Amino acid sequence: MSRSDDKSNDSLGLARRKLLTTVGTGSLLGLAGCIGGASIEDTDGDGVIDSKDYAPRDKSVQERADVKGTAKMTPKTDTPTQTPVQTPTKTLTPTPSSTSTPVPKPETDYGTITAKNPQVYEGRNYISSYSSTKATIQVVSEDMDGITANGNDLLLLLANFPREQDHEYYRTSFSANDSGYTPIELDLEFPESAKDELVHFLIFFIDEDVTYESASLSDFTFLGESDPFVVDTDTQNIRRDQPDVLARINTEETDYYTREDAEGAFALSVSGRTKGREWSASYFVFKSAYALAVERDHGRSREEFVSFEMQNGFAGEFAAIISDIALDNDFSEKVEQVEFIIDFVQRLPYVPDDVSTGYNDYTKYTLETLTELGGDCEDTSILLAGILQCEPFGYDMVLIQPPGHMGTGIYGTDLQGSYWEYDERDYYYIETTGEGWGIGDYPESLEDDAYVYQV
Repeated sequence: MSRSDDKSNDSLGLARRKLLTTVGTGSLLGLAGCIGGASIEDTDGDGVIDSKDYAPRDKSVQERADVKGTAKMTPKTDTPTQTPVQTPTKTLTPTPSSTSTPVPKPETDYGTITAKNPQVYEGRNYISSYSSTKATIQVVSEDMDGITANGNDLLLLLANFPREQDHEYYRTSFSANDSGYTPIELDLEFPESAKDELVHFLIFFIDEDVTYESASLSDFTFLGESDPFVVDTDTQNIRRDQPDVLARINTEETDYYTREDAEGAFALSVSGRTKGREWSASYFVFKSAYALAVERDHGRSREEFVSFEMQNGFAGEFAAIISDIALDNDFSEKVEQVEFIIDFVQRLPYVPDDVSTGYNDYTKYTLETLTELGGDCEDTSILLAGILQCEPFGYDMVLIQPPGHMGTGIYGTDLQGSYWEYDERDYYYIETTGEGWGIGDYPESLEDDAYVYQV
């Protein structure tokens, strides 16, 4: 399919840090599942079908364990690059194996973990410390995102990391101060089934009038989680334990993005300029959500990545978040918001797959790109297409793939620039790598023929 050029016509402050809570709906045991399935293909010809192949376009890699080493990326002055690091979670409905009641506070000290970089949670509920015998949660009556404590109990859930098998839950009623934090302490009886396992705590509000067993999804409000940790069977001592999936993600700061390793989450911020105005976009990605995204089957075709993100709410949640961030930065018109989102995606550094993942060809999910603060052309194209196709934007988007490259296309009738005709509609090209490309701008270095994929 060949592109066409030029039709007629024109037109098409520091934000609060948003909680990207996706990958949280459904039961804990269901979170690792996938919607749909890949066709029975073996793209790289390594004898493993795509749906079972961790890197279906890299012949040397069939399983995650085949990746040798981890890569470190640093931004360059001329060409944007990225540092490997993806994301908050949403309300989820856990399925407990048992319940427990508070137990007397033990006299033995088995060590306590204190929240890492708690300042990023200013104005929000979070776990401030925890051990094998006690956990302390800092609660506010109403947090920065409008979540209120009134009418709720506090629920602490212990589950394998990342959000897999649940072991125990602890519930308590409380009264929150009208201003400032209220520390809520829970005495724990750590279950034998969770010892020597990589686990983490998750915290929720649950409607005070609803039992845990009868609760529905709407009765839970997810608040946050702890870092993964292990409790030793023999000593009962607690220690942080970072799995390989998180090992290459660290705190990093450049002139235009930062990633801070906080308790249970990565706090991220990207800054740039749109229409001559400076902006900042800040958000959280919870570590378990990122880990689930990395460990999920990557055997889908590129267009299926977009539909998967939309079906599971990942793209939709970030679309809502980036819309709020646009308003926080005084981009109120829809056209301005689209231009801001394009600039946000283009601001993410370009990072080849073999640098960020060790694979020759590896397509990332939205949470991976947002957490790792970058990716290659297909990763940022999938990210942009998913955002703009979801509400509150609702644009008809496609992926446009010239030889050796990928961009996105947005449906329009009277825009300017290069476009592809597909299914009797005109889709104007959007470049997602590098900065300064507008709708309809098509790099001269690319060939005119391209495949168009409906997403």
